[in-house]
Amino acid sequence: MDPNNEENKDRVNRMESLFMGLRRTLFSNNALHRHIVPTATMSLVRILADHYGESKNPISVGSLGIRSGLSPSSVSQHLDIIEKHKGIIKRRPSATDKRVIEVIPTKRGDMIFARINNHRQHSKVLYDLIDFLGPDDTDELLRLLERVDEFRENRNSR
Repeated sequence: MDPNNEENKDRVNRMESLFMGLRRTLFSNNALHRHIVPTATMSLVRILADHYGESKNPISVGSLGIRSGLSPSSVSQHLDIIEKHKGIIKRRPSATDKRVIEVIPTKRGDMIFARINNHRQHSKVLYDLIDFLGPDDTDELLRLLERVDEFRENRNSR
């Protein structure tokens, strides 16, 4: 499986985020559930890690919305969590177009993104799983995991 294939990268991002959320739900005590980062927020962190693993150029909030499939307001809400509560990014107006807001990593963000990318280079299990299942079964697995994640988030918000 080609790890540079954008479709497979997206599948792996989604799987990692969904498996992490499921793992937290199954193996965490109830007191910790209030502190779980939403899956969509983790997906944005992974997209940022991918971007900054390949480029040192800032990424725009609009590009994050396109890559994540989230609405602009959802991207903004999740970036608030990443910026204010985790301290790994900051936002600033673009130097070339003041209407565009760019997302750049802090020093802490650089370290976290490097760790995420390093972990990914060493872990090929999900790519092997995609190879084994094939595209149709992989997409079905993702669909089911997303339903489980929806259940988890609804249950945790009660």
